[in-house]
Amino acid sequence: MFDPAQLRPDDGADPGNQILARIPSAEREAIVELAEEVVFPGRHGLFDQGDQIDRVYFPLTGMVSLVIVLRNGATVEAMTAGREGFIGVPLLHRVTTAGFKGICQVEGKFLELPADAFLSTIVRLPELTRRLLRYAQFSSEVLGQSAACNGMHSLQQRCARWLLVTSDAICATNFTLTQEFLAQMLAVRRSGVTVTMAALAKRELVSYKYRQVSILDVAGLRNVACECYGTIKSKAADLLA
Repeated sequence: MFDPAQLRPDDGADPGNQILARIPSAEREAIVELAEEVVFPGRHGLFDQGDQIDRVYFPLTGMVSLVIVLRNGATVEAMTAGREGFIGVPLLHRVTTAGFKGICQVEGKFLELPADAFLSTIVRLPELTRRLLRYAQFSSEVLGQSAACNGMHSLQQRCARWLLVTSDAICATNFTLTQEFLAQMLAVRRSGVTVTMAALAKRELVSYKYRQVSILDVAGLRNVACECYGTIKSKAADLLA
C-alpha cells in the first residue's frame, strides 16, 4: 500500500509528486486509493505513439520523456514530466490516443492508476482538477518553448538546459544517463553530445562517469544554458505553484 505521507513537499527522503502534495488531503487520498506504486528502470517504454491511453502516471522520483517518433524511427523529445506534473494530459480533453511515445528517462517510482478510474474520480475533486488543467497549460507552453529552443540555440546551451530541467524534475543533481539517449532526445549525433559533455566537464560544471551524471556547479550551468531554462522556470512558478 502506498503511504500518502511520501507526497509531503517537505519530505526529504522522497520529493513526491508536487501536484498531489498541494491538494487537500481528502482529494489526495481519493487518488491514492486508486493507485499502485510502481518502479520503472531507465529506458522503460510506458506506451507507444498512437496507443490507447489506459494508464495515468504521477512521477514520485522518476522522470518520463515524451518523444515524437518519425517514420524513419528517429526520436525527438517534445518535453519531460517529473515530480512537477503527470502523464495523461490528453485525457483531460477526452483524447484517448497517445500523441507521443512515453519513455522512462530517469529510473524511479511512479503512482500508476487506470485511466477510467482517474476520469471518473477527478470530477468530484475540484482542486486536483484545477491543478491538472494548469499543468496542461504549462505543458502546452513548454512544447512551444522547446520548439523555439531547438531551432535557435546551440547544442551546448540546449544540453545545459536539458540537464537542469532533469535535475529540477527529480530533485537531484545525480542521475543515470547515456550519451546515446541524450543524443536521441536532443536530435543530434552522439559525437556532438560527447564533445559537449566533455566541454562542460572541462569547465567543472558536470562530471560524467560510467553513465552517471553529476551537476557540480548549478549556477555555472545556468549561465551556459539558454534563456529557455529561465523561461520554463518562470512558467512553472506562475502556473504550478
